Order: sequence, then structure tokens, then C-alpha cells
Amino acid sequence: MIVGGGTAGTETAGEIGHLHGKKTSSPKDITILSGHERLLKSLRPSIGQRAQEFLQGMGVKVEHNIKLTDSNDLGNGTTEVTLSDGSTRTVDMLLVATGRKPASSYLPSSLLDDQGRVICDAYTRVPSLKNVWVTGDLAQNSPGGIMYIQFASPTTVGNIVAELGGKGKIKEYKHLTTKETQFVPVGPDYGVGAAFGWWIPSAVVRMVKGKTMFFPNAIKVRDFGAITPFP
Repeated sequence: MIVGGGTAGTETAGEIGHLHGKKTSSPKDITILSGHERLLKSLRPSIGQRAQEFLQGMGVKVEHNIKLTDSNDLGNGTTEVTLSDGSTRTVDMLLVATGRKPASSYLPSSLLDDQGRVICDAYTRVPSLKNVWVTGDLAQNSPGGIMYIQFASPTTVGNIVAELGGKGKIKEYKHLTTKETQFVPVGPDYGVGAAFGWWIPSAVVRMVKGKTMFFPNAIKVRDFGAITPFP
């Protein structure tokens, strides 16, 4: 059972469906719970529907408007899950892929918004502290995701240099785009997505992200999702 119908849950269901779907030599009973009326709610409905069709083609069961409320490890390799409709099920593996939670528990609550992200201004400064900036998933102004980190980091570093070194002018951080932009592989053979509001064919998603999930790029990228004080 995969809990969560966002990008992570859909991608996970696709990978497991590819390896253990109904057309494989080791088929498993695979279910994904979306918790909403459709998959990939941050994208247009037709894209979520297409992702569902790909998953169902692999034999993955897709259930909407149902959430995980509790789980209990039974100690024998299985887990009992309690769902929002009051039912219980026993599964061999439970994968929870719901929500993005910033790793900010070590910070004073006065620095955080109601989502646990660090409050910052348009220049990525933390206004309540001196010489402190924030960028990445931890920042209040970040939609989340590596692409936004990569585009936000130069603005933050440039502003630090400008303010502390007196070189250049500070600049506001502006999102790369406000239009839907997301690539979601559904196993290595399929994919759905959009870029700058334009629908992206499955073959393109497969070629760009589906083959490797960008893993070869992991060592090339540093996660800037933390606040950094400067003297």
C-alpha cells in the first residue's frame, strides 16, 4: 500500500507496478490511496487521470478520498492500517508519501510560519535576525523541489555578497514560473507532466526523467534548504 497521491506516491506506485504489476513474473496486490478526488492534484485533472490510467494498466489499484489514520506493526512482517472510512487492512508493506514537512523543528517557533517554514522577505532574508538568509525547501517563499532550489540559490548568494561585501544591488527572488511545471514518471516506460503550463507527452517525461529519476545528478547538487548565518 502506497499512501499519498502526489508526485512521490505516484512515482513510487509506478516503479513498484513496473516490477510487480499484473504483467510481471512476480505480481503483487498493489494499492495507492490518493486522499483526494484524483491523483496529482497540483496538476490539471486530465494529467492526474492519465497517470491513473497508466497505473491501472500495470494492475495498481487506485483509491480516492481515503486516508491513512493509523498503522500498527504486527511484528510478523505485516502492518495493520486503519483508514479514514473506518476500515482496517493488513498489508505486507506500507509506504507513506504524504506531504512535505520542512526539517525545522530545531528552530524557534517565532521564526516559522504555520507550515513550519522559515519566514523571509522578498530578498530571502530572515527579517527578525541580523545577517541571516534562507533558501530552498525550508524557505517560506519556496514552492519546494530541486528546480526551485537551483533558481533561488543564486539570488540568495548574490544578495549576501551585495549586502555584506557591498558589491552590486540586492534583488528580489522571483519564482521561475507560476504555471504548472512538473514531470512525473509512472514507471520507467510512462510519464505525465507539464512545463510552464504546457502539457508534456509521456515519451518526453520518460526520456528526461523516467529512465534515471535524476539520480545521477544527486551528487552534483547540494541541498541549500537551511538558514545560514554570516558574521
